[in-house]
Amino acid sequence: IEVLRSEVMIRRLGKAQATFRKELESGWAAPDAIAHLNAAITNILASAMGAKTTAPGDIIDRVLAEYREAHRIRIEEKRLDYTPGIPLPWQVVNLKANGVQEGLYYVGARPSVGKTAFLLNFVRFWCERGIKVGFDSLDMALKQLMKRPLGERSRVSFNKASFGTTTHEDLAAMEAAAAEIRKWPLVMVDFRDVDKLRAWAVAMRAAGKLDVLVVDFVQLLRARQRFSNTEERIEYVSGVLKSIAVDLSMPVIALSQLNRECEKDGGRVPTASDLRGSGALEQDAFAVWILHREKEVKNQWLT
Repeated sequence: IEVLRSEVMIRRLGKAQATFRKELESGWAAPDAIAHLNAAITNILASAMGAKTTAPGDIIDRVLAEYREAHRIRIEEKRLDYTPGIPLPWQVVNLKANGVQEGLYYVGARPSVGKTAFLLNFVRFWCERGIKVGFDSLDMALKQLMKRPLGERSRVSFNKASFGTTTHEDLAAMEAAAAEIRKWPLVMVDFRDVDKLRAWAVAMRAAGKLDVLVVDFVQLLRARQRFSNTEERIEYVSGVLKSIAVDLSMPVIALSQLNRECEKDGGRVPTASDLRGSGALEQDAFAVWILHREKEVKNQWLT
């Protein structure tokens, strides 16, 4: 079986090499061809690793070690704020969700409800604690994205800074906030090709520079393959995001639009089935968080 597996890997690597050569000869840009080759190699390695078996005892030993470490931190060190996985900014959410574990999470909401602002709270909280974050920003220019944490930390409004009506104290506050943000272990990218994103995540994780990946948002991700409809494309994209989380053993948090069904007949509380594009989103997700405004709050906000 091992010999057969090796032969299959060699054959698949040969095909990936031939495809890489053809892409370069047909005029592909070198970075695109390399990213495609990297994604192919990642798939081959993941397939080979997935074919291996693990004894239940090995897994149980790791689980028990994790539980013993949790006991030591919570009981012996008396750290009552301990959270398994990567902690979230709000303790009440940590208690319900156990932080964020390795797996795929979706955050869904209708437009202008505050999905990006919600995720930026996570990013700021993690970066201030040294957790390495990758942020694939597709919905907003990176320059616009960084204005949010700068304004929040300096307490200087967007309009005031943009129109130049700032005081010397405001400018000093923004400089101090910028100095702190520069130290964040945050890498921002704008990969629209999900296979390129996976290749980049594999490289960053292997280099020890990535603990959690955030994607804003899933419906804007694309793939080189041709699909007959949008649902198939999103199903493929969601599968790749899940493979990143599972293969690299880390959390992947992706924003998602909601469809309009939850707004019909006066509106209702949205559910995971309202994620736009494909039922694969809720199937692939480790957890789905939905943001919405109660009717009373929404009416007050509109008026």
